[in-house]
Amino acid sequence: MAIVIALAILIGAGGYVYLRLTSSKTTSVTTGSSLQTTKAITGDLVLFASGSGTVSPAAESNFGFNSSGPVSEINVKVGDQVKAGQVLAQLDDTQAKIDLAQAQVAMDKLTSAIAIATAKQTLANAQSDFVTAKQALVYLISPEVLYWEEKIAQREQILADAQSANQTDTSDAAKQKVTEAEKSLKYAQDSLTYFQEVYKSEYVPSTFTQYRTTKTPRGTRTEVVKIVDETTGEKTVLIYPPTEGEIGIARADYESAKGSVAEAQAYLDVLTGADIPEEPLARTWSLTSKPNMRLKPLNTT
Repeated sequence: MAIVIALAILIGAGGYVYLRLTSSKTTSVTTGSSLQTTKAITGDLVLFASGSGTVSPAAESNFGFNSSGPVSEINVKVGDQVKAGQVLAQLDDTQAKIDLAQAQVAMDKLTSAIAIATAKQTLANAQSDFVTAKQALVYLISPEVLYWEEKIAQREQILADAQSANQTDTSDAAKQKVTEAEKSLKYAQDSLTYFQEVYKSEYVPSTFTQYRTTKTPRGTRTEVVKIVDETTGEKTVLIYPPTEGEIGIARADYESAKGSVAEAQAYLDVLTGADIPEEPLARTWSLTSKPNMRLKPLNTT
């Protein structure tokens, strides 16, 4: 029995060894047969791939016309390379040419000698209306009050501009401009306050006192109208100062006339091809004081 077992073990071991040797030879043959060899050379190695699909550009843009209309000409085709500024297509400009011709005719009429003469007359009328409106306002509030009111408006704008500039420019020169503008504005405000008092105490009595004219055997006599207080019996001079409503209307007329002058001047400048300022045109007018007014001397600061 022991001999049979030993024999079976030897047969199994021999079979295992045989199978291992046989498998190793087969693997070696298989591996050896799959290898490809070639002679080593020097040169460029070229790799390529092939396939099918859609090619997309690295960059693309859409374009269109600023106005609508039929396309009369296309200067490129699909796949063309184009350059910046190149004309790709054109609209039919027949109607545009007609419109341009009509506009040119209208412009020629506007800039004709008659049209320019009419614009000059309109400007002259506006300036005349401005003078009249200013005289009416000056009469109601006095020339000095109007003068300093306008100076205050101008110097307030100068101060605002200086303060705005000082926000970005913090130099001593910029700060000095702010200081000077503040002083100039303060002077104008003080001057206005003074002349407002002069207006009440002197201008109103001398301008709006009521007079009566009577005829006598010796001629015409003008005298101040006085009213009697029924309680005290005291006589006072009759004065009719302008109301706030009257002054408000005069101010509105003055500003409207000022705007009309600016518009008429701008329109004339367009017709004659002159440079048009960004700000409304300014006009300088002389101011004269009423007679018999005693005014405090002021500097021209």
